[in-house]
Amino acid sequence: MTRDDTRQLQEIFGFTTDGLYANKSGTLSQDQKNKIKAINKLTIQRLSTTFFIAILIIAIGGFVFYKKNGVFPSDITQIWPFLLYSPIFFVPIIIYFLRNKDLRESKISSVSGTLTPETGKKYNAYNQINFGGTRFYMTGVQAETLKNGYYTIYYIKSASGNIILSVDGG
Repeated sequence: MTRDDTRQLQEIFGFTTDGLYANKSGTLSQDQKNKIKAINKLTIQRLSTTFFIAILIIAIGGFVFYKKNGVFPSDITQIWPFLLYSPIFFVPIIIYFLRNKDLRESKISSVSGTLTPETGKKYNAYNQINFGGTRFYMTGVQAETLKNGYYTIYYIKSASGNIILSVDGG
């Protein structure tokens, strides 16, 4: 792969030479650490907001019960509907948290192969791409760049989609 090809990959996928070398050695560059830190912060904000909404719904349910009956529930038979449906609020939060373990730990994965486009699937102006058996979301320009070649993609697994850190050709 020529230096110009590497520069083109860097421009299109938004990484630096330092980032690529760091990823090859299993670490993150400072820019990538900042990016992952920002993503982690956003994830925590989303989880906190979801948790707050779940608690708010539960509190409203308790208030409605109190207004209807004049007392707070004192017997488990009075709150069985709440107990039955409460996992609906908390299980997704726990699953999302567990699925982001690699993101929190900044664990770098890599996959090598050739591009296998899945035609006809578009998601918010991104294409869902199967690359070496791993799914990525890429813009059309990114996907076109990876056609007709053998590449290694360095990424971090995330619940919302694999985060591409860098791409190496050759």
